[in-house]
Amino acid sequence: KSREDVERAQKELVDATAKADAAGERAADLEEQLRKFRETAASEAGEQAARIRALEAQLVQKTEEIAAQGQKSREDVERAQKELVDATAKADAAGERAADLEEQLRKFRETAASEAGEQAARIRALEAQLVQKTEEIAAQGQKSREDVE
Repeated sequence: KSREDVERAQKELVDATAKADAAGERAADLEEQLRKFRETAASEAGEQAARIRALEAQLVQKTEEIAAQGQKSREDVERAQKELVDATAKADAAGERAADLEEQLRKFRETAASEAGEQAARIRALEAQLVQKTEEIAAQGQKSREDVE
């Protein structure tokens, strides 16, 4: 009977070792998946941040262009006041240009705000996925440890 006990204990030891090895492999696979997921999330977040910075730079550039065009419009109006014949035509043109520029700026700001909101929502979703994956890996690691014990 002692020999049977030893053989049974050896078999249980072999089975437990195989389970521990499998759990270790699962944990390693999950760690690799998490690493890849984190790299992808970081890359996407970086791309989105770069996109937002580019949009901000465009907004600054457009604002400067509008300011420059606004200044030019004011100069046109001053010249128009000096030139009685052209005063009405130049003032109307400057007003139309300013309105067009304001409309363009409004549309650009709306687009930029919308895109920034979408990117922020995507980043929040990626963060939530990362948290969920981390929790799953932690739970699987705990289960693996319990299986080994």
